[in-house]
Amino acid sequence: MASTTNTTSMPRAAAAGPARHFKEPSAEAQKASVQSRRYQRKTMSVAKRLLVLAAVLLAVLGAAYAAGTIYFKDHFTPGTIVNGFDASNLTTDELAGLIEGQVDSWQMSVAGEGLDLTVTAADVSLAVNADAIASEAREQTNVWTWPIDSFGRRTITIDEDITYDAEALASVVTSAVEAYNETAEDPTDATITYDKDTGLYKVTSSNVGTKLQLDVVLAAVEGTPGSLTTDVTIGDDALVQPTLNGDNEDLNALVTAANKELSNTLTFTFAGTEVATADADIVRNWVSIKDGAVVTDEAAIGEWVEEKLSSEVASEDDYGYYGLDADATTAAAIEALKADGGEVEVQTMTLEYKPAPTEGASELGRHIDVNLSTQYARFYNADGKVIWESYIVSGNTSTDHGTITGTFSIYAKQRGQTLIGADEDEDGEPDYESYVEYWMPFSGGYGLHDASWRSSFGGTIYQYSGSHGCVNLPTSKAAELYSIVKVGDTVIVHW
Repeated sequence: MASTTNTTSMPRAAAAGPARHFKEPSAEAQKASVQSRRYQRKTMSVAKRLLVLAAVLLAVLGAAYAAGTIYFKDHFTPGTIVNGFDASNLTTDELAGLIEGQVDSWQMSVAGEGLDLTVTAADVSLAVNADAIASEAREQTNVWTWPIDSFGRRTITIDEDITYDAEALASVVTSAVEAYNETAEDPTDATITYDKDTGLYKVTSSNVGTKLQLDVVLAAVEGTPGSLTTDVTIGDDALVQPTLNGDNEDLNALVTAANKELSNTLTFTFAGTEVATADADIVRNWVSIKDGAVVTDEAAIGEWVEEKLSSEVASEDDYGYYGLDADATTAAAIEALKADGGEVEVQTMTLEYKPAPTEGASELGRHIDVNLSTQYARFYNADGKVIWESYIVSGNTSTDHGTITGTFSIYAKQRGQTLIGADEDEDGEPDYESYVEYWMPFSGGYGLHDASWRSSFGGTIYQYSGSHGCVNLPTSKAAELYSIVKVGDTVIVHW
């Protein structure tokens, strides 16, 4: 047997090269090497355990999937919505029962703006084929994808409507709205009113009231039973609206036009002189708004013009009487009122031409000329100027009571006399008894006096309704004559 030694021999291939010398590993290196081998063994052990755990987990998941598949074969997965119904974990029969129950118990509240109505399933014959919906929904599910379907929301829509009687719904709602409207407040339109404080017109606001528009309410509930809506809120858009609101252009235009006239002041002038003024207090009685238009009361303006201006512009000369042309002045006033106010020139006209003076009368000195032909009397002063004149009614020529003619003189002036006539008809009573305020006799029982019972003078009245011989005068003219005539003044009566 060969003996061995503890010598280290080098391979032959290395013999030709220089010799390599190896050091003994240090203690730290040897320790690191040991720790590395231990880590490798530990890692291999963990991997084996993980593989085992994975195998177990797969087995569990497989069992769970199998169990879920069996369960969801007859149940809907969580989060499944069928035609709006939550079918989570329900069987087909349970879903059908849910749908049927909710339809049968359905009721809807219609409320708002004073209306309070409840509509039930029975009111509208609400019905649904719940079995068909549930069965078709089941057919649209895939049991093998239940793990995926269980996460998230899945919506299934089946073309199977919930049916109801639309006419019955309309009838129920109509009855409720009509009953409510019987005591509801009607809307009021904006109107034009006159404000006494400002003296102007204004537009008052409209008011919506509380009445409901039936068509709007019907539109709000249309189709709601089919979607099983339970609450319908009626808003203010359902209220019956006024026809005219405060911002209506036509109303405001009327107010603007009327107030423009009401704010005008009219100044009436005659021959360059102001004779009257119609301010806002007067004008507001002439302007109004009626039937959608600004109305100017022409009659009222005409009456005011007559009353205020007649005496202001009355005049006369030797040839005639002149006075107010009321129609022309009123027309001018209306035109100015519709414009911007301002001055209105009073228009006049010849009211009547006087009868021609008696020829040569102005040369006879102071006297009263009574012309029976013209039924006109004039009082001349000593210079031949007319200081008084008037129409008269002389004695009735148809009954032989004509006025005596000739030259006479006033022999008395008396107030408040009763003239008593003779008893020509021999009935034992005087033929007349007439009270006169101004009595100016010039020959026996003949005289000049007022005749308040007459409404007109001049013309041919004397021929059929004359006096008993006296010279009748208008009361105002008799008063004027009485104030200037003197006892002894000459009176010439002639044809």
